Amino acid sequence: MRAAVVTCLLLGGCHGPAAGPATPGAAAVEAEASEPDPGPPDVSGIDVVCGTGSADAARLFSQGVAAFEERGDPVEAERAYRAALVFDPRYCDAMDNLAVVLRRAGRLDEAVALYQRSLGMEPANQFAWQNLGVAYLKQGRLADADRCYQQLIALADANPEGWFGRGQVAYLDDRFADAIAALEQARARYLARGDAALRADAELLLGLAAAGAGDHARVRTYLDPHAARVADRPDANLALGAAFLDADGRDLAKARRYLTAARALGAAVPPAQWAAVAP
Repeated sequence: MRAAVVTCLLLGGCHGPAAGPATPGAAAVEAEASEPDPGPPDVSGIDVVCGTGSADAARLFSQGVAAFEERGDPVEAERAYRAALVFDPRYCDAMDNLAVVLRRAGRLDEAVALYQRSLGMEPANQFAWQNLGVAYLKQGRLADADRCYQQLIALADANPEGWFGRGQVAYLDDRFADAIAALEQARARYLARGDAALRADAELLLGLAAAGAGDHARVRTYLDPHAARVADRPDANLALGAAFLDADGRDLAKARRYLTAARALGAAVPPAQWAAVAP
């Protein structure tokens, strides 16, 4: 399994929704997938996953959202969500948001149990499938994460997050061709949705997968535009240097710049490549 990964893209540090749960009435979506914590799904028109008939549960849910989203208080948010579930034990929106709080605190087993409970209430809950996948990724349970993303795709093929998640899993498992195939699907869906930031995350991970596969054309297409984001990675600079020595995309100036950076970062540049760019 690959040791050096872009943590924010691959384990949910950056690729995902904002810092807190969704607005009141909506389940929180944590795709901290985008190492790119994977981006938020399109939740327009989907304010409630399972809802509640209890005014007290709804009031406490709103308190939890305000505590976590507005004040950054996970302790109060956890208290409010748990209290909401006392009034309505089947309130899956509160389960999902509570699981976000717990996952952010590193309490992954508890978060997983809540997502599973939520899915028992509402098996078509896209938010829970996506976030359960994120939790499994953080636990290193790649096969379980992949099953969650497959289920998400089955429920909503147009949602890029299932495809992005599958791409992350394949990349972490060194299945670079599979990663490229899934990430191309994610990129196309982000593009259709007009989400430039998350499309960029998909392109960056596409470039890294292409580097693993030795696909010079895709390295040039996808990794070169995002080189600043991997400027401290010797493997990425080495891959870019090799890509620009390729006959189909030869650019000696770029190859020299990337290979020089790779050497400075401690990479072993093949002598033939260095000779090709040396002044």
